[in-house]
Amino acid sequence: MDLKGYIDRNIAVETNDGMKHEGSLYTVDPVSESIVLVTKKEKILSVELIFKHAIHKLISVGEPNPIKLWEGGEKNIENVSVIRERLKEWLSKNLIPFEESGECLKLAGQLTINPPYGIDNCISSNEMVLNKIQKLIERMPYFD
Repeated sequence: MDLKGYIDRNIAVETNDGMKHEGSLYTVDPVSESIVLVTKKEKILSVELIFKHAIHKLISVGEPNPIKLWEGGEKNIENVSVIRERLKEWLSKNLIPFEESGECLKLAGQLTINPPYGIDNCISSNEMVLNKIQKLIERMPYFD
């Protein structure tokens, strides 16, 4: 069964235990071939992981329906500013000095963190500093 051909399609999955799951196939793990189903009702996303060995039957039930987990635009400016504030608090809590330079955060002249302030938005010519700050950001709690 080529599961990748069903990506971004609405599908119905019957598992070996008789349960039925419906949603848009978001991705397929290339190693285990487990699937991730996403359903969106109003503004609430629901995500289900279904292991390949549990799939009894899979049926495409509609046209392609890509679901965006992160929608761009002005609505997310607030989200980015919340992430920025949490990152500033996290850096301060870990005694990392930083300066604000426009939308960027600069750390001791060694590293710059650009919006949206994730590990891929860190820029530094010093690999050791870059790796340490990226690991620190990965450990940042998102939910308090």
